[in-house]
Formats: sequence, C-alpha cells, structure tokens
Amino acid sequence: MPVAVETITTASPLRSSHLKKHRADIPDAKDAGSSISQLPKSALAAILLDAAFDEYEHEPFSSSSSSTYSDSSSASESRLLTKATILSLSHVNSVWRTLSLSLPSLWLHLLESELDHGSVIENGSGAGAAVAASMKPLWKRKQWFRELFRRSDPLPINIGSLHHQYNRRPSYLHHINATPVSRARDPELVGLELEYLDRIKTYRVFVDERGWETLSSCVVDQPAEELETLSIAFKPTVLASATASPQLPRNIFCGHAPRLEKISLRGCLPCPEILAVGLRENLKALTVSQVNAQGVAPTAERWLGYLSGMPRLEQLVLKDGAISTPRRQKRSKNSQVSSPVELSSLQELTLEGSIEAVGAVLQRLEFPDFVSLSIVCSDVEQEGPVVDAVLKTFASRVEVASKMGLGSFLSVKGNEGVICISDGTPSLKLELHLSPSNRSAPPQPGPYSGSTTPLWETILSSFLNLGSAAFTSLTQLELHLPSAPPSLMKVLSEASRLERLVNLTGVMAKRLLPQLQRELPPTSSTAPSPPSRCCSPGPESSLLPQSDSASNTLPHLLPILPNLHTLHFSAPEAFVGGGFVALKGYLKWRSLGSNAIRFVQVSTPPPPRGHTQLQFGAEGNGLLVPEESVDALQKLRVGLGYVV
Repeated sequence: MPVAVETITTASPLRSSHLKKHRADIPDAKDAGSSISQLPKSALAAILLDAAFDEYEHEPFSSSSSSTYSDSSSASESRLLTKATILSLSHVNSVWRTLSLSLPSLWLHLLESELDHGSVIENGSGAGAAVAASMKPLWKRKQWFRELFRRSDPLPINIGSLHHQYNRRPSYLHHINATPVSRARDPELVGLELEYLDRIKTYRVFVDERGWETLSSCVVDQPAEELETLSIAFKPTVLASATASPQLPRNIFCGHAPRLEKISLRGCLPCPEILAVGLRENLKALTVSQVNAQGVAPTAERWLGYLSGMPRLEQLVLKDGAISTPRRQKRSKNSQVSSPVELSSLQELTLEGSIEAVGAVLQRLEFPDFVSLSIVCSDVEQEGPVVDAVLKTFASRVEVASKMGLGSFLSVKGNEGVICISDGTPSLKLELHLSPSNRSAPPQPGPYSGSTTPLWETILSSFLNLGSAAFTSLTQLELHLPSAPPSLMKVLSEASRLERLVNLTGVMAKRLLPQLQRELPPTSSTAPSPPSRCCSPGPESSLLPQSDSASNTLPHLLPILPNLHTLHFSAPEAFVGGGFVALKGYLKWRSLGSNAIRFVQVSTPPPPRGHTQLQFGAEGNGLLVPEESVDALQKLRVGLGYVV
C-alpha cells in the first residue's frame, strides 16, 4: 500500500537511502516491507514501536519562548500524525497487522491521546482550529474507543494526564492565536471510560451537573483495582452556580481501591467512605478546594479523624471552604485533651479557612518541623488559643528553617487588621496570612482592657516573641507596616547578620529609619573612650542621636543592624518628601562610623520599547530618582542603582 510505505519511510529510522550506502543488493521499495517482515518478531516489534512514537517524542506538547505560530500549533498535528502512522503500520500486510494487534502499548498510547484530546477547545485559526473541526462527534467514535480499549487490554490506563490543569493555558498554546476554553467532559464519554474502571490508573476529569450524575452512578459498587490518582473538578453551569458542592457517592469503589495514593477534589466533597479505613492507608496526597458548601464540608474534628488513618500522607491541601466551622461552635476544652494526630511523612501542608477551623486542626496535628507550610486564616478578631496555635506552629517552622540555613529572607506585611508573613522563596514555602472577618471594618483592639493596640500589631508582637530566634540568621528583610512597633525594634536589635532591607516604601522609611539610629547596648562595663566623630554642624544635625551620655559611649558599640549595607526601595516615590529626609538622616548617621550604608537601590518599571537604558537621574515621568536626590546620595558617597 503506497500510504503505508510512505509512512514507514518518514517515521521509521530504517531508511532505504541510508542502507544503499552500505549494501548494493538492497531490495526495491516495493519489496522493503517483505524484507523487514522476515526479521524476528521482537526486532520487528521494536521497529514498529519506534516508528509509531518517533514523531510524538519530539516534544509535541511544549514550546520554547522563541517558537513561532506554526511550531506551537503543531501539537495537534503531531497527534494526528501519530494516529495516522500507527494505523498505517498496522495495515502494511498480514504479518505487520498481526504483530501490531499483539502490542497493547501501541493502542494504549493511541487510546490515551484520543481520550485526552478535546478537554480543551481551541478557538482561533490555523492548525488548532482545523484539528478541532476534524473531530467527529462522540457517537461516531464510540465504537472506535471500545476497540482501542479492547486492543490495549490489559494495560492500565491514564486518562486526563495531558490537560489535567483545566484552569491554565496549555504551554503549546502560549504563542499562537488560540484561546483554550475549559469545557466539561461529555457525560457519555465519562460513562464509557468508567466501564473500564478496573483498568484505570489515573483519572482526571472536569465535569458539570450531567457529568457528575454519570460519574456518581458509575463509581458505585465497582472496585478500582488499578486506580492510583483520582482528580475530579466540578463546576456547575451558570444557572446552577449557587448550588452547594456535591459529595462523592457512598459505597464508592465498593470500598476497594488498594492502590489509591492521590485524591484531588475541586468544587466537590469527599464522602466518608473514600476516607474510611481500607482506602486511606496508602494515601500520599489529598487536596480538597473550591467548596461551596459551608456547614456541609467536614469540620476540623472530622478531618482530624480522617487524617489519623493516613500515616503515609505527604501532601495535604484543605482550602476554599474545605474545613467547615459550625455556626454554633463553642470553644471547648475537649480539643486540648484529645489525642494528637501524627503525620510523620508530611512534606507540604496548606490550610485555609476561619481561624477557629484552622486553629483547631493545628492544635492537634503533629508533623515534621521541616515542611512547606501555607496558612490562611480569616475571621480573626482577637487573640486566643486558636490564634496562639497558628502562630506557634508557624513560628517554630520559621525557626527550624533558620537553623538549617534556609531562612535567610522574611517578608512581614501588615495593615488594617491583616498580617502576612512569608519566607518569599519558592523552594521553602512558608506563608501565614491572617485577616479579620470584614476587611472594610476598622481593626478591633487587642484583648486587654482599654487597649488601643491595632490587631495586626498585637498578632505581630506575639509572632515576634515566639520566633525571635529566626531573625538572628536573616540576611534580607521586607517590611510593609503602618509603623515600627517596639516588638519589631527589639528583634531588629538582634538581627546582626541582616545585610539588606528590601522593598521599602517612603512611608516605611519615614517611620523605621529614625528608630534605627541607635547603637547596641554595651557588652562590657569598661572600655576606652570612643573615637571622635568630627562633623561640621549642619542643617541636619538634629538627626544625630541626642544623649547626655553620648560622650561616654563605648568605642566598640555598633549600630542596630551592623552588617546592613543596602537599602532597596520599591519605587522612586520614596526619594521625595519626608521619606527621603529620613533616608538622608539615616545615611549620614551611619556614615559617621565604620558601618556606612554603601548602596541604595530602587525598582523601576521596564524601559519603554526602543529605550535600552535608563538615564541616571534623568527627569521625566516619575520613573527615576530626582536629580537633587541623586546629588544628595553622591555627596554621602552612597551608590545608587536601578533594578528593573
């Protein structure tokens, strides 16, 4: 068959042009198929598989940043080419036909590709649109799918592996005129796939109400012998968007899924049976998120009961309504005397919910000190046991990271009752976010009678008291706070290794830098008198520290943050007004000793197209430091640099 010969020539590494260079008695092209067929079946099978997968292995689902439209849109074309190659190779002759039908992996690859294709609709022109238009309706392909299931038997099947991130743009569409649109899986296709549940190894699916109904009916009273990964994303139609999140059916998988290791549920809830004894012992990853069912989702106590039977759990993500807080829940002492729940294998923990719910989980949950930790709590109104549990858990992990040499950066932000603390690094994820129940309401005072301390400051002070040891190893610190409370200044006096203050604003500089113009307490009761600080009195002499005992200062005294050498500002606006006055005063004060600030950096937007460099100190659209500020820094011998 001409088509088969052509396909083999383009896809197979055995090309007649190459063989002619080594053998003069090479058969003609019309006899090539017969000659190859005389090879042992194992060799012929290897050739067939290599030829079938040759095009697929050239990164059909990825593209570099320099890829062109045609290169990026070739993913769907490669899928069709692979399909055509497999079908052509299986029709060369009776020998090849028999051999191809005896290779389940050949048809498994084609089956998984066919099932995964179509989870993303490609709108636009070019190859993507052409391929989408070429897809036949499901009722015309249903028999073909059944045949592929039969030919790939008994191999386990991975469904949804290529496009399981439904809310993200596939990489191969980044540089082409095609917009992916998430669509729910056809309920009929869901039913067809789950007929072979006993062979499914990975099942990732995005369904609406109709698909959910089909899925729920198909997973009941049917064991899942091979299932390792179950990922279900439920998103109702627009008309039903206000409905509560559904729950997986009872008696799912007949309570028998011995290999189940990963469960991810978005927009839906687990049933008690799937987290019961017999299904949870082997779980390594559990994610429940985007739940619209307050009061229906498991409570903290219920989750702890589930988690107590998951000794191998490595990743736990409960957020977006996954932990329910009963309306009439009272703070009881039972949680304090209940037995702890230990997750000794945990590597990543993400909890999001009300402070009562998250705090109740953390009060009893025990896990390794070194984990990636993200905690987001709402409805924080005052201090209490649950707040203490959250702060203690987070502070202890920050300290552990610092002792291991990984906690060199910390970001602290607070305002209007909100407090955010993170390590700012993707490798070690430590994040804490606390907020009140109503962002528009004024922050509540602290728990002490007559206290007017803002909530963010009260919480920050508690955290700093618990995690002060972590500041001794910091080399970089980001501060976005309405003020510099005494608790912050206390831990800064111990941050002897800090080298950079980053992302400062003019407001923060105005409030923080004057308070840093102090020296550390003396370490000895006796010492020679300090060296003379000769300085001509000037208009900024009032910025120098005023003290009756200044003449008795010890010679070896160091300023707060003695190793600080760089100040980084988030925008040029910090170099005007009161913020810059505070900056100049601080730079001048530091220059009087041996610990002067050497660099000042400022972040600016990327230059306009056609302008490859920023003019140092140029006037203009407010993107650069004013020239008078540049001159002031030069007089203080402080380098100024722009960070784009």
